[in-house]
Amino acid sequence: MANLFVRPHGPAAHPLERRFAPRSCVAIPARMRQSGWPGFEVEIVNLSSSGFCAIAVTGMPEGTRAWIQMPGLASQECRIVWNDGATVGAEFATPLAESIEAWLIDRFPSPVE
Repeated sequence: MANLFVRPHGPAAHPLERRFAPRSCVAIPARMRQSGWPGFEVEIVNLSSSGFCAIAVTGMPEGTRAWIQMPGLASQECRIVWNDGATVGAEFATPLAESIEAWLIDRFPSPVE
């Protein structure tokens, strides 16, 4: 299991993209949807108790409220923090419990570390 602990720095760092929780590389098949819209398939590629990064081709802008459905869990409300058109970073409205985060990391390890 690879852990990522990233704190962007320098003038290019986005003020909302400061991570203080370690991220784990994962490969979680999930569904994402903006409130009031149908869902679409995404793959979560890193995860922490406070948020995630997913491969998701979407036009959802920063600040959009969305929902992420991961296997075995109820939909989790999240907010898009950044979107580069091919991947999105989002924070959970309510952080994941440590036991849930650990279960997801164990069940869906990344094939690439």
